[in-house]
Amino acid sequence: MRGPIEEFSLDGGDAEPAGHDRPDAERSRRRSPGEWRRSPWPWVTAAAVLVVAGALVSPRGDRPEPDPPPMVWNADVQPGRAPDVWAMGGQVVISEVDGVTAFDAAGARSWTVPLDDPACTESGGELTCVYGEGAEAAIATLTTEGEISADRPFPGADVAHAIDDDLIVGGTASPDGLLWLGRYPADDRDGPLWQVDLEYPVDTGRWQGMTLSQGVATAFSGTDPHGWVSTAIAADAETGVQRHAVVRTAGGTSGFGGGDEVDERFQPMILPMTGPELTVPGYPDAVIAGSEIYTAAGGEPLLEMHGQPLATLGEDLIATIVDPNRWTPERPITRVERIEVRTGDPQWALPRESHVGCPCIVHEGLFVAIDTRLDRDADPPSSPLVPQALLGIDLDTGAHRWTLPIAAVPDGLAAGSDQVYVLSDGTLTAYTDT
Repeated sequence: MRGPIEEFSLDGGDAEPAGHDRPDAERSRRRSPGEWRRSPWPWVTAAAVLVVAGALVSPRGDRPEPDPPPMVWNADVQPGRAPDVWAMGGQVVISEVDGVTAFDAAGARSWTVPLDDPACTESGGELTCVYGEGAEAAIATLTTEGEISADRPFPGADVAHAIDDDLIVGGTASPDGLLWLGRYPADDRDGPLWQVDLEYPVDTGRWQGMTLSQGVATAFSGTDPHGWVSTAIAADAETGVQRHAVVRTAGGTSGFGGGDEVDERFQPMILPMTGPELTVPGYPDAVIAGSEIYTAAGGEPLLEMHGQPLATLGEDLIATIVDPNRWTPERPITRVERIEVRTGDPQWALPRESHVGCPCIVHEGLFVAIDTRLDRDADPPSSPLVPQALLGIDLDTGAHRWTLPIAAVPDGLAAGSDQVYVLSDGTLTAYTDT
C-alpha cells in the first residue's frame, strides 16, 4: 500500500456544469497515474475556499434555518470500539461494548445479545458482528428478533460483511500485527477465496469498520486527532483485485493509494455511496469515482460534476455542487442537488453557503446529511471540516425540513418509518421526522 491521500471532492475549476453537451474526451478531466500520489495538501486547500464558518446562516441571509426535529426519547448507552446504529424490523438496534441492543419506538429496550465488544455491519436485514479479539475472535449473524442464526470462530477477525453466501473479513495477523482483507465462504474455514494484505505495519490497532459499495469492499481504522481515518485497504469484492481505498469523513473523504496490484488504468477512487446502488439505463457497470460517473471501473466518463457525490438513488444521485462562477472565499455558493445520471439534469436544488457532506442516510422520502464549516485554527487551515448540523431534506422535492445543530460527528445515524436516530457520545436520541 502507498501512503494516505487526503481528498475533498469539491472543485472550483473552470469546467462546465454537469450535463453540458460536449464530447466525452472534452468532458473528461481524468488525472495521470502519478497525480493521485502527490501530497494531500493541494486537494485540501482547494476545499478551503468553498467552506465558510457560518454554516447555520440562511443561504441568502434572509430567513432562519428550519427548526430542529422534536426529540421523542433518549437513552444512555455504553459505546465500544465500533459504535453504530441501524433501523431494522420496526426497531432501532445499536452496538455497545458488551453486546447488541434493540429499542422499540418508545425507547424501551426490546432485547440484548451479549457479545464481547462487537463491530457490526448490516446486510439483508441482518447484522454480521465480529466479537472477541485475536485468537478468541468470532463472527455472529443476528436477526431482527435478537437471535443468533450463525456463529463461527474466526481468529484474527476485526470486521466482517456478508455478501451472497460468503463473508468479507478484515483482520489482524499475529504475531506481526499486519492487517488484511479477504473473502471467505461462510460455511468453510479452509481458506479465503482471495486475500490482500497491508504491506506495512501500522500502529492504529484493529480495523474499526467496513463498507461494501459499488462492488468495492473497504476496511478502515479509526480516526486520528485531525478527524481523518488513519489507514484503510480496499479490494474488488468479486475478484480481490486491490483498489484505492476511500473512506467518508466529516464532509469529505480520506483516500489511500493501493499496491502494485492496483489497476493503474483507473486512477479515480471509487466512492462508497449511501442508498440504493447506481442503476444507469444502458450502463449496468457504471460507477461513481471522484466527481465523475464512468461506464465501468476503467471505462469512459458519462458525467462530470463540480462537486462531491453523496448518495445514490438508483437512476439518480445526490451531490453537493459548486458554482465556480459565483462563489467567493467570503461567501462560497453551493447547492445540494438530486441529479438524473443519464442526462445530468437536476431534479431539484437546495442552495447553501456551506459544505454538505456525509455521513448521510437515505430512507424512503428523507435524506439526512451533515453540514460543515472550515476550521480556521486547524493545521493546515483548510481541514478538517467542523460539523455544524444535521440537515433533513425531502428526497422528492428538495425541501429543507429541519436543521439539528450538533457539536461532533455522530457515531451513527439511522432512520425508521417516522423517526431519525442519532448515536453520539454515549447517548442514543430519537427524533420525529417532520
